[in-house]
Amino acid sequence: MKRLLSLVILTGGLAPGVGASAHVLDVSPGALGSFLRSEKIESGSLVLRGTIDARDISALGTATLDTLDLSGITIASYVAARPLFFGARSFAANALPMGAFAGSQIRTVILPVALRSIPDNAFTASSVTEVQLPEGILSIGESAFAQCPALERINFPASLTQMGEYAFAGSSMLAKADLSATGIAELPAHAFDGCTALNELSLPRTVRHIGELAIAGTGVENISATSSVETAPFALAKATELKSSAVTLAEPNVTGVYFGDSSLSSVASSSPVIADAIYAYCTALNTTDVLAEATQVGSYAFAGTGSWRITFSETVTSLGDGVFADAIALESIDVRPLGVNIPSVTERTFDGLQQSEITLLVTPEYILDWANAPGWRDFKVVGAKGIDDVADNAYSVTYSGGQVTVRSGETLLRVTVYGTDGRIVASAAPDACETSLKLDTPDNVLVVTSRTAEGKTYTDKLFIR
Repeated sequence: MKRLLSLVILTGGLAPGVGASAHVLDVSPGALGSFLRSEKIESGSLVLRGTIDARDISALGTATLDTLDLSGITIASYVAARPLFFGARSFAANALPMGAFAGSQIRTVILPVALRSIPDNAFTASSVTEVQLPEGILSIGESAFAQCPALERINFPASLTQMGEYAFAGSSMLAKADLSATGIAELPAHAFDGCTALNELSLPRTVRHIGELAIAGTGVENISATSSVETAPFALAKATELKSSAVTLAEPNVTGVYFGDSSLSSVASSSPVIADAIYAYCTALNTTDVLAEATQVGSYAFAGTGSWRITFSETVTSLGDGVFADAIALESIDVRPLGVNIPSVTERTFDGLQQSEITLLVTPEYILDWANAPGWRDFKVVGAKGIDDVADNAYSVTYSGGQVTVRSGETLLRVTVYGTDGRIVASAAPDACETSLKLDTPDNVLVVTSRTAEGKTYTDKLFIR
């Protein structure tokens, strides 16, 4: 067996990240454990040269070091008599075992130049602050650097083509991930989930897919891709600091891609199909802009929107369930671009809205069409020619003692009351701000239409009990 040599280097000549004082060892397979125990190396830097195997890596897993330099190491294959890492007995050459440094107290690690992959759980829950990956690394395994609370720096070689799910999840000190030089085709599910300090993420030209919750809980503010990208449901969701996305979605009808991105104000492009929950709780997003080319709006697409007014495009034809649920700021919906083309709705499209407190702005000549349309008729239907806001607080309709009373902040030119069959049951031309109309009708549902001197038309539904 080759003898181990130990000496202390006092000046220069060391690999990057290795301090001026370090133990430098020439090693052979299987001897490192006894040396570490006999020398009681518990701190400082350790530079290894020569060959090691899984036994030596196991011994290093319990070491406490500032820096471990493995750049000059060759890893030999090994078949163990008893299980080592995660019950494995057989270990390949020039490969780290799964979980090699999981829970390790080593702070900086420089990996062997011959290494081609980082296995699953390689550094999970370790105290590592920096890892230097050699050029030639092809893949990073699942949870390889997950839950590393001190990890601040890691490089991504151009040779890298694959990354596993949860690769860096929960590593809360990692501030930068520059993948731009790599060849990865997929940013996998939960890749950086919970990396709260991460505010700089650069994707490569090769990326074509983003997995579920890939950047959830990060500080990333902007994300872009050079080509259209396929996404898993909720791919970019719960990234509360994300302000702008220049990612073009290859398939727009994917559920919840931006769900809960409360700072998001800009997306790459609008789409004819607005997917289920895709912009739910994106409170900073201009809903009207996203609807510019929409034909179909999926269920809960804009739940929790922060918009106070939403304008539909002339192309909208259908709405799913709960489209604007929890939209507590919503005051009015402008459907005038639609004219009389009323979109189809479900029984639950407007779940979560106080419809009677929200104004529906319609083209005046189509007031009755909207006021009688299932789902839409429960809004405060108002006809308006211009784009000025409607002063709803200056207008009211009440019923008492067999008569309807209409009050307005503007002069009322015409007030008409319709029965359930569309016939006129009362009408007046008051030329005043208030009028009362006596009724003699058995109908318990009435529609009251008022036209003002300023060209506004209001429509309200009365339920008489």
